[in-house]
Amino acid sequence: MLSGITGQHQFSLNFFIMNRFLLSAIACSVSYGAFATAPALNKVWDASATLLSAADKVAYNSPVAVDADGNMIAAGNFDINATFGDVALSADDFESYIVKYDKTGVAKWAVSISLGATVKDITTDANGNIFVAGSFADEVTFGTTSGETITKEGAKIDGDFTPSQNASFIAKYDADGALKQVATFVPEPLPALVETGMYYPMDGDVFFRINHIEVSDNGVYASATYTGKTTVGNASFEGSYNDPWGGVYFVDLKSAAILKCDADLTDCSAVATYGVDTPLATEDDQYQAGVATFGIKDNNVYATFSGNGPLTFSVGEYDETTLDAESSSYKYLLVELSESGELGEMYPVDCPEAGLETSFTPAIVTFSGENMLVAGSEPFAENYGTPEERLSNRLFVITAPLANFEAATTEAKEITEDKINYNGIKSAAALADGTIYLSTLGYYSDVEGDNKKGDFAGTVKTFSFSAGEFAPVAVAENAIGVAAAEDYVAFATENGVETKFSLFNTSDSAVDEILSDDANAPVEYFNLQGQRVANPSEGVFIRRQGSKATKIMVK
Repeated sequence: MLSGITGQHQFSLNFFIMNRFLLSAIACSVSYGAFATAPALNKVWDASATLLSAADKVAYNSPVAVDADGNMIAAGNFDINATFGDVALSADDFESYIVKYDKTGVAKWAVSISLGATVKDITTDANGNIFVAGSFADEVTFGTTSGETITKEGAKIDGDFTPSQNASFIAKYDADGALKQVATFVPEPLPALVETGMYYPMDGDVFFRINHIEVSDNGVYASATYTGKTTVGNASFEGSYNDPWGGVYFVDLKSAAILKCDADLTDCSAVATYGVDTPLATEDDQYQAGVATFGIKDNNVYATFSGNGPLTFSVGEYDETTLDAESSSYKYLLVELSESGELGEMYPVDCPEAGLETSFTPAIVTFSGENMLVAGSEPFAENYGTPEERLSNRLFVITAPLANFEAATTEAKEITEDKINYNGIKSAAALADGTIYLSTLGYYSDVEGDNKKGDFAGTVKTFSFSAGEFAPVAVAENAIGVAAAEDYVAFATENGVETKFSLFNTSDSAVDEILSDDANAPVEYFNLQGQRVANPSEGVFIRRQGSKATKIMVK
């Protein structure tokens, strides 16, 4: 209770009627604004974890999720003993953490995944269950609040574990952090290549990498890229290869897929795949898929796939080669998959010409009304092939009517700052109104001291896209992770010294009108954004009891 906090100073500001308009006015005086037409972000709380990793080991990986009730689930990497509020985790080496904060900013629990694992994405379901997806190497142990851990083995080459994180996982936790199940996707070399006796894969040649997960009424969906062959239950994901010199040397080719598991992660199946259908035999052309991602609306899956060359898109018994035979044909697909897994609309779109062969890296699929929005990044060149050549990336958002993908339009913007380009999207999220948040990494666009073009500049910036405009989000300057649900937006920021978790609210929510004048009524506390606070710490709060409200300051 607040009365037990020392250093409390209280000054009266009595309200016998505190309505929504008055508290909203107070909130506006301290709110943090976004730019352009994106909604204002009102700070709810901050929490920090310091020195999760040594300065030279910062991974710049902090995926987050937020549910409709304002609970935040965050993940990342650590190699130094870490504390989240009153919850401590010990580190033996490079490990991952998963931590849950409630809507007041209190750390409820934290668990670790050790060793050699990286969480890539997080989602929740309507019951508060938490699903995390990522990659791992060697033998890893998934921690739990229940004490019953699960250990899984990663990918191998010639019987030995690969040092790189070439396998993927999806883990399910309940709302209290108890581990329920882990599904793993462990690739092996293609049997056809092993049988030749001339196939010598290197670490990283064979992989299965999940990049995004979402939950619907039908189960848990994920998107992934892969090479080699991965078998999960009755599902098999088999890539292809290039044989350029007649059986002397083989190159694995990347494919992409959307897959689905049941809610208990006990059965998984392939929903759609995209890649080379027949092995290649050419020295020049390397047809292969790029990145796939998706969003779910009304239990239908809307996906996008990127790639170049004649690639085959498959859904159930349906197969279609979507591109022509020109190796320079870089395209992306917009795809609709019904609740039953049947193919609806599909439309291939040319990537823009920009002076070099361009590809397309989607980061998020979301929705605004009856439109599908796809945001990501793409490379481009200025003065290509000249001494003044400048290679960079731009952010883009595709708007495609759900009823007519062919009417898709694109907004794109190069965003630079001095000698830094912001690209390499790490995280993306969207609100129901179509506002998109993109967390980007900065890379040098010109020589800077001992650095070279394309080197990571150690800077992070978050942009919003709303009503056709890109703008920086000032309150999330270093946000590596971003998530949104209902009226909440969550950020995880890194600066090499600490990781900060922040929750914002975009609504004008406030304390309801006081209808009771009972001196014995329970005491409630609210921050200046009108959010209830269970255990007020440092700051200014509203104390309400019955019909009396008092503004207090806690030091």
